[in-house]
Amino acid sequence: MIPNSDQSMAERLLVTSKSYPNLPALDYFGKRITYQRLQERIQQLAIIWKNLGIKPGHRVIICLPNIPEVVMAIYSLNMIGAVICIIHPLSTVPEMSFYIRETQSQWLITLDILYSNFRKAVEESNIKKTILISISEGLPLIPRLIFYWKQGSKSPIYRGDHLIDWKTLTRNWSSPLKKFHHYSIDQPAVILFSGGTTGAPKGVLLSNQNMNALADQVITQVNPQPGKDSILCILPLFHGFGLGICLHAVLLGGGRCILIPRFSKKEFIDAVGKYKPTYIAGVPTHYEALVSSEKLQKINFSFLKGAFCGGDTVPLSLIKRFNNFIQKHKGTVNLREGYGLTECVTACSIMPENIYKEGSVGLPLPGNRFKIVRPQSTEELPIGEVGEICINGPTVMLGYNNRPEETARVLQRHKDGLIWLSTGDLGTLDHEGFLYFSGRVKRIIKCSGYAVYPSQVESVINSHPLVVESCVIGIPDEYTMNRVKAFVVIRGNVHSREKLAEEIKQNVAEQLIKWSVPTEITFLDSLPITRMGKIDYRALEAMEQGEAII
Repeated sequence: MIPNSDQSMAERLLVTSKSYPNLPALDYFGKRITYQRLQERIQQLAIIWKNLGIKPGHRVIICLPNIPEVVMAIYSLNMIGAVICIIHPLSTVPEMSFYIRETQSQWLITLDILYSNFRKAVEESNIKKTILISISEGLPLIPRLIFYWKQGSKSPIYRGDHLIDWKTLTRNWSSPLKKFHHYSIDQPAVILFSGGTTGAPKGVLLSNQNMNALADQVITQVNPQPGKDSILCILPLFHGFGLGICLHAVLLGGGRCILIPRFSKKEFIDAVGKYKPTYIAGVPTHYEALVSSEKLQKINFSFLKGAFCGGDTVPLSLIKRFNNFIQKHKGTVNLREGYGLTECVTACSIMPENIYKEGSVGLPLPGNRFKIVRPQSTEELPIGEVGEICINGPTVMLGYNNRPEETARVLQRHKDGLIWLSTGDLGTLDHEGFLYFSGRVKRIIKCSGYAVYPSQVESVINSHPLVVESCVIGIPDEYTMNRVKAFVVIRGNVHSREKLAEEIKQNVAEQLIKWSVPTEITFLDSLPITRMGKIDYRALEAMEQGEAII
């Protein structure tokens, strides 16, 4: 069982900093910041925030990419008891208006080059102060000169009483704050936004205990070696995977976080080749790019100790191609898939290092429990039967911000006396406790009364050697209510797409019920993706509806 202490995130980081003061904590374009230096900056910033009037319980929006300043801001604000609301750096005016209103924040920290994207929303809100940071602040000399040459002259200059320049703010670092705020166990430390179980944006309230428990769970899985291990921190920190695993868990374990500010396939490939991290974490599109990259063909991957994929269903064909690619390049690791959601920070299960079960998303992390219930009930189903996945454990959220009814709906006390999170996801458990994800409760296609699970159809389609990825949606049908349509991305040139489409349909017909067979297959050069790199099936549904209207 994972220990659940009452220490804050910042207090736990202090323990690591005292243990390994001279080891590198952050790596930003080759510029390394030791644990001691990072801790000094955190405690100095804490005084600055207090002097600005930020008090325990105040909500502060952080709208930043993965740069050193975001790490300092997160832990220094946590140190004084503030609640950190981390949002997407490319937020629009309507999105920013929603985040400010939803969190009732009065403070905002962002980049100067991003501010124009949502300036109107900030100026029309109750935000007291906006702190603007230049992306070049933490860069080493050469990258900073390159930035000024390419972008510096284009950086806007904003003036106003409500605006504070980070450089001015930190010009005279003060004495470090030494007293850490003591959070109550039911007080949120972090707010991350999730579609939740209904698709509407909701603020997920996460405690220090949630964040620290996840870090401890991850550490038990990878056993990091302080001073030797590093991770590519490219997943954005507004996502639980980026914040909870790539940053917090690694820092508590004494590792080095290689900060990559741009969340893109190119940056991922370049950074893997340049920094050779011992651990990498990404979404399926990252790994698809890795195995297809010409740049990495000559790299010896013996440096890699772990590769983790989340955020979306991972095609079996991709797992096999990654594993084969790594083995051919002298590596020994396999791609480890997991399952999770923001309502429990992020990952709550993972495939064991030396065991692989096809179609499974692994075993629960230490301290977590799974059960499968009949959807919209607390009735537990037998082993092997498909139902709604429920989770109990130390990382389950406090609740949704300002949504008590929704919180009560998804956090329920079952007959066993425990509080369980209803995930809105469908799945099964086998006799050994391995979890199998079937899809969203809402993402079921009903054909003539039969339930078709898009993820199962996609898995079969993706098993074809010529298929890169696919996405399945339901479209209206006069006789069956709905029928299946598949959008498919293929590898290279295909002599006959008509023949390939028939092969795909035949494969599905051989493995799934007849209602699962796509009646239509459209080949695309690429599938639309969300900001987190997930396949955006809603965009395909909208596109299909638009075609139907025309």
